[in-house]
Amino acid sequence: MLTFTGSSMKGPWGAAQIGIHKALARSGVVSDFKGYDGEAESLPAHHRGEVDLGVNFREQVMFAYRGIGAYAKEPLPNLRGLATLIQPQYVGIAATRESGITSLEQVAAERRPIRLFTVARSSQGTRTMGLITSRVLELSGFTQSDVVAWGGKLIVGQDPGFNAIVAGDVDLIVIPAYSSYTPSWGYCWMEAQVRLNLRFLGIPQPIRDALTQELDLRQGMMPAGLFRGLDEEVPTFVAQHHTVVSHAALSDQDAYTVVRAIDEHPECLQEQQVPFAFYPRAAWEELGVPLHLGAEAYYRERGYLTTPLPEGEAEHQSV
Repeated sequence: MLTFTGSSMKGPWGAAQIGIHKALARSGVVSDFKGYDGEAESLPAHHRGEVDLGVNFREQVMFAYRGIGAYAKEPLPNLRGLATLIQPQYVGIAATRESGITSLEQVAAERRPIRLFTVARSSQGTRTMGLITSRVLELSGFTQSDVVAWGGKLIVGQDPGFNAIVAGDVDLIVIPAYSSYTPSWGYCWMEAQVRLNLRFLGIPQPIRDALTQELDLRQGMMPAGLFRGLDEEVPTFVAQHHTVVSHAALSDQDAYTVVRAIDEHPECLQEQQVPFAFYPRAAWEELGVPLHLGAEAYYRERGYLTTPLPEGEAEHQSV
């Protein structure tokens, strides 16, 4: 029986897992959920072959596979990708208009004692979005520790951040952004856009270029109208590719079966509280890890994949 990580079940990746579970069921394939708690548990479990299927940001699986950030000492080379799903999320940065903040650089220049809500306490030892948001702050000229040293307040994590938003006890928000009242960060933005008078801030081009080079991120625009107060699109990083992730020990037949079920029943991914798109003619792109041989066999059999895979994206022997 195929198993899912069962992590983040109330959020976007849980919705995607449920969608794939339903697609498998409609194809007559039995699957079930385990109970791993987020990326920190689920990706190492994939690496060890303890669980078969999950859904994560391309950036998460890529960092783990390549040994970036928190995975520098223990990369996870046994991770494999089965398919790419599409659902745009963003690095969201917004300040209350009452704070007078119009850029991150202004905070650094004025050494402002702000109330900052963000993902992590620093760029050290943190995982994907904690690393990305911390590096944005650092390249803007300040760190979370600077905010505290200047007499400000650091608010880290979803629940403390949500409470700060409800209480109006925040000046600047730097967290992942998507429009859905779901964990981990969606409900924070849903409340913030109503309770606070927000000004959304873009990430300057030099910072975007530097982190694209450093962390292999994808640049894009957060669209106007996504939230109240976002009146014009702003430049940022976009994490729109989500990898259906597995492990090198998954049989070719199981990998083939999973992608076939997704391809034959894509409606299952769109019937969830957070819908995902699946494009079979590009489903092996932007995985962040090598494509599993069984998945590759399906895409080639269907005529979706007709050219050699780029170097680094093809399956190789597990370690």
